[in-house]
Amino acid sequence: MGKLRYGSGIATVEMDDTMDQLVRRAIEVSQPGLVRRLEETAQRIHAETVAKWPVRTGRSKAGLDWYMAIKEGGTEIRAVISTGGVPYTFYVRPLSLYGGNTGWSEWVQRPMREAGAKLAIELGPIIARQLTGEER
Repeated sequence: MGKLRYGSGIATVEMDDTMDQLVRRAIEVSQPGLVRRLEETAQRIHAETVAKWPVRTGRSKAGLDWYMAIKEGGTEIRAVISTGGVPYTFYVRPLSLYGGNTGWSEWVQRPMREAGAKLAIELGPIIARQLTGEER
């Protein structure tokens, strides 16, 4: 479990332990299971990507990272897989993909998009019940 980060881009701040726990509890009350499911999904996709990632120098593989982010104003909670500042990671074309797709689009973007759609279907009713005050 990584610490929550608040903001976006260069204005991102990683929360200290106390703030991280407070924010997690608040989110859990309003949207049960959301952070846990997002973290599990990001961890799984990150681990699968690292396991498949082709290694030459190892910099692009070592740079792969994941974290949880809350957008300014709290309007968005995201699980993020990043390149860790290694800019060419987006362009790596593994031989196992026969030069068709980049590893990033095949192993990160597509699985994250598919997982997001599944989580929206699964968590949508739970969040709606919380917002309307209905019993579980």
